Amino acid sequence: MGRAKWRRHVQTVDRMWREIRAGDEALALDYGKVQLYQDGLPNCGHEPQIVRDLARAGMPRGEAVYLEYRNKRWRGWPGDVYVRSRDGRDHFLDRSARMIGKDTFTPARCRLCFDKLNVLSDLAVGDGWGLTAGREDQSVVLVRTSLGQEVLDSAARAGVVRPEAVDPTLVFKGQAAERRRLEWTAYTALWRKMGREPPQFGIEPRWQASLEGVDLRPFRRRLGWAVRLEQAGSRQEALRMARRYIFLTEVLRRLTLRRVLAALWRRVKRLW
Repeated sequence: MGRAKWRRHVQTVDRMWREIRAGDEALALDYGKVQLYQDGLPNCGHEPQIVRDLARAGMPRGEAVYLEYRNKRWRGWPGDVYVRSRDGRDHFLDRSARMIGKDTFTPARCRLCFDKLNVLSDLAVGDGWGLTAGREDQSVVLVRTSLGQEVLDSAARAGVVRPEAVDPTLVFKGQAAERRRLEWTAYTALWRKMGREPPQFGIEPRWQASLEGVDLRPFRRRLGWAVRLEQAGSRQEALRMARRYIFLTEVLRRLTLRRVLAALWRRVKRLW
């Protein structure tokens, strides 16, 4: 990249945050009443340690000094994990590795969350899954209350955002809302079978998905794993457990794939 280009990159990021701050201040919000929730990103106070652990785990030629969870420079949206080492080299992890890490370290409590699309918020902001081709990298804003609409209109007048109307059914379909409802129902049912009381959201039973014919084994495996991981005595023990879990999950995936391919081959031979 070169030092000059890197300095320009830093200046661009700094300018972006200054503009965001200016836009926020222009909204004249009462921050005592504003709640912001970011789903899917680590926020635990150990982010620098995560970077150092990644470096010790095999980062070539120097420690990692910078990490982006979803960098779009390699292959565009939705992004891959990007790490810059101390010697200035760029390192990218395939997005499949990002999803494996996310699935491995998702807490059990997050599995039990009904509000995956933030239906209880005034505004919900997320990826543009489900939009037409060429627009997937745009953020989607779901306005759920009059206050949310007021905030969005104010941001548009301040020039912070340029909203365009989209079909919400495309967003719900792209975000796999029905699958998320099924997952919540399955994890909640399994949590009760473990003798634990799930969170009380006050959700009416009619919003629960039907589990008839659903294979609950993958849900039971993920939930049980999350409980075991939370019982780890140290970060080092948790990482050792995670490595074993990822390895066994990959073995199971390949064995399942082989069984599926074998069944397909038997069917093809019968047709012949």
